[in-house]
Amino acid sequence: KPLLGADQLVESAILTDPNDPIFWSITHRMTQVYSDVYLNPRISVPEGFDTHSAAIIVPFDYPGGDYGAIVFFLPQSMIIVNEDISVYERFVAQVDSILFRAHQNQLQARQLSFSKRLVEGWGTFANANTFQEVVRQLCEILSSISAVRHTLVAFRNPQTLSELLADDCDG
Repeated sequence: KPLLGADQLVESAILTDPNDPIFWSITHRMTQVYSDVYLNPRISVPEGFDTHSAAIIVPFDYPGGDYGAIVFFLPQSMIIVNEDISVYERFVAQVDSILFRAHQNQLQARQLSFSKRLVEGWGTFANANTFQEVVRQLCEILSSISAVRHTLVAFRNPQTLSELLADDCDG
């Protein structure tokens, strides 16, 4: 029975000790195998994982330079053999691939959103009559993109050296 369902996931800072086996696997990018992981006093896991068992800790990559690990806690009577380790590592390699694909989909969706806004923007810009109107419309378009938190559009007139800043179209 899982401790947390997919809709109950929480973030926590359990990996603060660099000698924690999970933290070590993530940092050194190496698989670790324990016949009883709880014999290591530095292991830090959420409450509910208090039974002694064998464990395989396999690190994974998350696109963007983030790393993690999957810890497989095995039944108490199960003995780990080398062939088993490669099965778990291949499983995590598939997770790497899934995470990469999800990251690529996210980037593609962001690019599509930007392209859509650009196409919409060209129609808007075609009707602009002044420089300030173009800047205001540009700011409105950029601030409506969900992947953008704030916008700052800065222009400098080389003849008068005057500057124009538009921040989130608030005036």
